[in-house]
Amino acid sequence: MSIEGIIQSISSSKRDMGPHFNLNSIVTFLAVAQSGSFRAASERLHTSSSAVSARIKLLETRLDVRLFHRTTRSLSLTPAGERLLEAALNACSELAAVEQLLRQEASLMRGEVSIAVVPSLSQGDVPFILSKFVQEYPGIKVKLLDVDSRRGLEMLSSAQVDLAILSEPGARDRILFEPLFWDASMLVVPKLHPLATRSEVAIDELRDEPLMVNPRGTTFRAVLDQAFNDAGVRLDPAQEISTMPALVRMVQAGFGLGIAPSKALEGLAVEGCRIVSLKGKIGWTVGIARMASRSEAPASTALRNRLHSYYAAPRQSEITILTAVLTA
Repeated sequence: MSIEGIIQSISSSKRDMGPHFNLNSIVTFLAVAQSGSFRAASERLHTSSSAVSARIKLLETRLDVRLFHRTTRSLSLTPAGERLLEAALNACSELAAVEQLLRQEASLMRGEVSIAVVPSLSQGDVPFILSKFVQEYPGIKVKLLDVDSRRGLEMLSSAQVDLAILSEPGARDRILFEPLFWDASMLVVPKLHPLATRSEVAIDELRDEPLMVNPRGTTFRAVLDQAFNDAGVRLDPAQEISTMPALVRMVQAGFGLGIAPSKALEGLAVEGCRIVSLKGKIGWTVGIARMASRSEAPASTALRNRLHSYYAAPRQSEITILTAVLTA
């Protein structure tokens, strides 16, 4: 049956049954069936015996079936009443199970959260943040997907992930974006290169240098293309490298100079290289994105708050990058 047919069938059933076949009538039926009398059921429901009796009569009328055998001294279920009781008890059991699950999720005892993360962070601190989070909340399952910013937005929009750590999107239609930090672009230079003694380098000074950057189509490459264009310099890279470890190795091998986000360089072996700052505000804002149109689950909120707390505090990895700039 089609969805339209199901809706039409439900609507027709509601018209036939009227307003009295509802949760209140089922609760009343359960109270009578379990207590064995209208009087006892009325005491449990804090209402009159006549009101209980009237509800049961209306329910029987709507169902067009007798639910109880009645005598002056006893009350017992008919076969139809037995079937309704079984179904009602099963429904109550399922509702109780759902209630327990929802309460566990609200208290972070259970839950699931999936998060898309840009490669520069998935190869850095984020896995350890997630590990500590899961240790604190062992009932919560966390799934990380290593994708670029554009793919992260697509997965967020199609409900494949709950959260996405990515660069600030240009268009924010239905997207809630909360900044985490500014990720500056850094120049990776061979230790013996003339620019290795500098604390910072302007883009104009890179005009004749063999540069290695991310391929076209990536968000970081778009950032660099714009920065070079603003400086009046054409970015014509000698190499296009997708991963930061490979870019660093190419610099170490003498193929040229590399440009990378500072976060992507954290934890990498940069022996034989210097990490030098680029003049100007060249980089991107990295943050957490989620859909404005979807209610956030407790596990997702807790993880998002954990990420904010982590990046709000200074870390040893930042000190390591600064040391590389000053003393490598």
